[in-house]
Amino acid sequence: MAASFTHLRGILSLLVLGSMAVGTAPAKEDVADAELVKRALGLELTSIQDTQHPMRYRLRKSSPRLTTTKEIFETRDGAVARLVAVNDQPLSLTDELE
Repeated sequence: MAASFTHLRGILSLLVLGSMAVGTAPAKEDVADAELVKRALGLELTSIQDTQHPMRYRLRKSSPRLTTTKEIFETRDGAVARLVAVNDQPLSLTDELE
């Protein structure tokens, strides 16, 4: 049994190495996608450093018994957080008013 497992592992290794050796040129779509992602990340990094345009994002925290989602708004005076979901369920109207 151990010999056949070792034999199978050797064959899989050869297949992986063989597929890597063949290699193909990346498709034009792949290059375009990579450029789009690179550009988007560059814009995000630039906007993070720009204090004139505060960020707005969602923060999801999870523990074994509770998951909360907050919407965070950054202002010049600090961040403001608003609870929007508990255990991945949106707050009810009565929850929001409390």
